[in-house]
Formats: sequence, structure tokens, C-alpha cells
Amino acid sequence: MLTQYSDTKTMQLEESVVSSRVRLARNISGYPFPGRMNQEQKSKLLEEIKTQIGEAEFIKAAGKLAWIDLNAVDKRTKSLLLEKHLISPHLFALPKNRAVMTGLDERISVMVNEEDHLRIQGFSSGYDLEGAYVIAKNVDQAFENVVEYAFDTKKGYLTSCPTNLGTGLRASVMLFLPALALDKQLAEESERLSCKGYTLRGFYGEGTKSQGAVFQLSNQVTLGIGEEEILTQLENTVTKLIETDWQLMEDWSPNERFARENHIWKSYGLARYAKGLNLVEAVEIASDLRLARRMGLDLPLNRKINDFNKIVYQIQTAHISSDSEEDRKERLMRRALLVRKALLVDD
Repeated sequence: MLTQYSDTKTMQLEESVVSSRVRLARNISGYPFPGRMNQEQKSKLLEEIKTQIGEAEFIKAAGKLAWIDLNAVDKRTKSLLLEKHLISPHLFALPKNRAVMTGLDERISVMVNEEDHLRIQGFSSGYDLEGAYVIAKNVDQAFENVVEYAFDTKKGYLTSCPTNLGTGLRASVMLFLPALALDKQLAEESERLSCKGYTLRGFYGEGTKSQGAVFQLSNQVTLGIGEEEILTQLENTVTKLIETDWQLMEDWSPNERFARENHIWKSYGLARYAKGLNLVEAVEIASDLRLARRMGLDLPLNRKINDFNKIVYQIQTAHISSDSEEDRKERLMRRALLVRKALLVDD
């Protein structure tokens, strides 16, 4: 059963949006873009950012960002940062001179020496683009007080990739779109969004696949448009896409609905009784049980949508591993227990 909502739009947004993110691409004046820097320049920039950013008054007031040298931590720690979306697959794969700064609550992430010198990210759970924007913008303005950004009066913020020129702002939402994922219209819908300046991608963004009907929708255009307008237009696009997904579900034939219900009940059985679950199984179960909420099925499910949002990340491999040498059986059992405790209530 769904939580009680004030109106249909609010219900659809809350039940469909997993998380919101705003990312600002920035570069430091006087340095080439990362793709053209040698390792000595990258090392020098890392040290400059590490030293100067710590002097920002906003950062002092809010509590220092934790500086994580990605060459000084083990693979599991890097994988954990990737699963939380605090770093990108690109930064994860770079061989040296890379770092990330994170806030204590992990709603702030600043990637250093990714495709740009700085990629400042603000995160919010659920549907809260404005909240994510405020987080990122506050950090951005604090940094601008202590470092000089590469900026052109006509082009705006200068970035490594021309598609980020201007505001350098990419806003994205992680969306649960089960009906579209099952429907043949997904490719057509993705193409339509692309023509309007939006990209529908997989769980980890560019070049990745969806997990459990969860997709990432983001803006493509950053030049010739203001930051607030980018957010407003994305919000409108999100609303329409979610409405389409819900309408597709409402239009299911009796046979289609029975097939989904049957699949959901099987997933419920696994969630309730399975001794161990691999990642693919857990992702599918979490997706099916979230869909069960939407369909109003009489199952003993957790009523808190935020727990369904968090489970998307918590079941990932690095999250449920205590160390790299742990027995695989232990990970399977821990994941099954996590799914059961997070998503189900007692019969």
C-alpha cells in the first residue's frame, strides 16, 4: 500500500524518483584541461586544490570536506564511492593523480582531475532538484572565493567538453520506470527525449545499462540558458515522463497485469525465504516489490519509500562486502537479509 499523498502528481513523483543530483563542471585558470595535462601538472593541481579549498570560509563553517586520494585507498573503497555515485566510472578508471572530496553526510562530492579539474556534485534523496542545486552552488561559490575559475564573458564557464560550456550545469534524476522498461516504446521515448535536449541513460550514466528499471535522466544543453531554467525545464520533462510511465501501467491488459502480478509474487517469495541473493536477483526483487506498491498489491511491504530508494545502492557489491577476501556465500546471505529487513514487514 502506498503512503498517503496530497495529490496524484506528488504521489507519482515520490514513488518514481529515487534520487536527484546537480553537477557543476569547473576548471582552474592557468592550467590546461585534464586531458591535456601531464602527470606533473595534475599532481601540482591536486596539491593546490587540497591546500586552497580548505581555506574557504563556507567549508570551515560547514566542517571540512574529507579529502580522499584515490591512489591511496583500496579497490573496495573506490568501488563503494562509485556505487554511491560519489565518483564516476571515468574517475574510477584513471591510473593516478585523482581525488574526491566528500561531505560527512555524502550529499556533497567534488571530483578532482576527472574530465574537468573540478566536478562539484550535490545530492538529494527522492525528488529534490532544488535541494541538490543549493548544495552544489554553495560549495561552488565558496570555491570561487579562493580559486580563479576559467571563465569567458561570452561562453561562460570553460569546460573540457563543449557540451558543458556555459553554466557547466548537469542536473539529473534517477527514475524508476517499470512500465517503460517493459514496453517497446522505451527506445522511441529515449529518442524523443534526445531530440528535446535530454539523455536517458543507465544506472551509472553514460555507457551503462539500467538496473531494475532504474534510469538516469539528465539535461544536455548548458549554453545559452540559465541555471534555474535548466532545473525548471528538467522538472517539467521528469513530470511528463513519469506520467507516461504510469499511464502505460494503467493501460495494461488483464493478461499483462496478471503476468506482472505473478512475477511479483515469485519475487516476494524469494525476498521472504531466500537464504542468499546475488546482485541481479536482488535488483529484480527490489524493482518488483516497488512496483507492487504502485499496483496496490496486498503484500506486507515497508511503507517508507525512502527505504526503497536507499536499497538501490545498499545491495550493490561493495556495500554488502566487509572486505575483498570475504567468502561469496557470506555476501549472498547478507544481501538476502538486507532485502528482507529493508523492504518487508512481518505478515
